[in-house]
Amino acid sequence: MGRANRANVMTVDRLQRPWNSPGLKDSRKKDRVILEYGKSMGSWLQVKKHLPWLKRCKPYFAHNSEEHLLRKGLKKIGFQITTIDGRHFNCEKDLLKSLGQALGFPSYFGINWDAYDECIFDLADSGIYKNIALIWTNADSLLERNLHEFVGAVHLLLATARELSGLEDPFQMEIFFLGNGEAFRNPALNPFH
Repeated sequence: MGRANRANVMTVDRLQRPWNSPGLKDSRKKDRVILEYGKSMGSWLQVKKHLPWLKRCKPYFAHNSEEHLLRKGLKKIGFQITTIDGRHFNCEKDLLKSLGQALGFPSYFGINWDAYDECIFDLADSGIYKNIALIWTNADSLLERNLHEFVGAVHLLLATARELSGLEDPFQMEIFFLGNGEAFRNPALNPFH
């Protein structure tokens, strides 16, 4: 069942996700309630506490040169790390193909956002991952080639991660966007750049 069907009284636009509101019933599992994002959960890994050098709020951006430091910190606090390289992404379909491969989606993955949502929720239900960090390196390539699709992809990835956090058995997915441009550089790590 598609996520749009979860809130049967609402129509859902591709970029507007009303089912993220606290208190909506999740029809995939009877009597589940989507929790408000950011609630304290016992097994939740606190990214900002352990990686204070990251920019203050989501989305998390970092420079490609900081990947090793990011990877080391995420591994230390218990994240399972998945990486996609956006160097050759020209459109969101390229991103979705890479996500499907990196996350081990089935061969019938439809390479669209609805199929991504279904597969990522199936992955969350499978228990294979508990706390996953998705590192998107060279994210600035899609940003430069197609600003609209980059912004849409960032929004949809973060919205899905937020919804996953509200499951009865919360699934933590943190997303990190890395690039080479000055906007990705973290002055706290290298104030002389």
